[in-house]
Amino acid sequence: MSARRIIETPWGTDVEVEVVPDGAGGERLVWSHAATALHHGIHGPEKRAAFVLDAEDAERAGGTPSIGELLVRYHWIPNTPQPLPAALPPVYPALVARLPKPAVQALDSWCARVAGLPGWRQRAPALLSMIDGVIRAGSRPGPGYCEDPSDMGARISRTLTAVLEHLEDPAVDRIEVAAFYALSDHVAWRMAALHWIRDCRQSWWRDWIKARSDYRLAAKLVALHTPTLPTYVWRW
Repeated sequence: MSARRIIETPWGTDVEVEVVPDGAGGERLVWSHAATALHHGIHGPEKRAAFVLDAEDAERAGGTPSIGELLVRYHWIPNTPQPLPAALPPVYPALVARLPKPAVQALDSWCARVAGLPGWRQRAPALLSMIDGVIRAGSRPGPGYCEDPSDMGARISRTLTAVLEHLEDPAVDRIEVAAFYALSDHVAWRMAALHWIRDCRQSWWRDWIKARSDYRLAAKLVALHTPTLPTYVWRW
């Protein structure tokens, strides 16, 4: 008897696959053509539906053309992980050295909370919530007030970077990772994230930022602190 399993794709979407016994006491995943199209980054429901029809025709014709050939024909997007180098010098020690104790405690709480989440699908909304808190705190009169929007951008980027330094991600390999490392204060991290985004910036990336006005606001503010950040990071 088979079961179903939800698989996260690199593009911020999920697919459902069938889990069947492999005959050796284990299991294997059986991918539908629709799930294959989505997992490999074919963008647009009409294009994916056409892929499915062609894949079904190929099956009836004995597997010609192959699924790989069809993926190329329908412009699949390769998910090529971009390695993340060591964060040197780290932002966290310098940041906590000049923050008041309550702010350090809040930062450490966020570091522990985000690091304790099971994956990036859960980390992304948590980080957006943290960034929203940074913006709200910097927008109110008081000791943390940011009069200059570029100072707000710097605060977002450095706070985010301090949290990311606790995650030890080896590479950018999905859209949520790319989104937040693109706003990092480490140049090498930003470049890795932007390189990953490049292949899907007019498709999956646009969908992702279009659905997240809070991310677009954060990216615009960070760009005031980091003028080299390309406009496609927030403009769809």
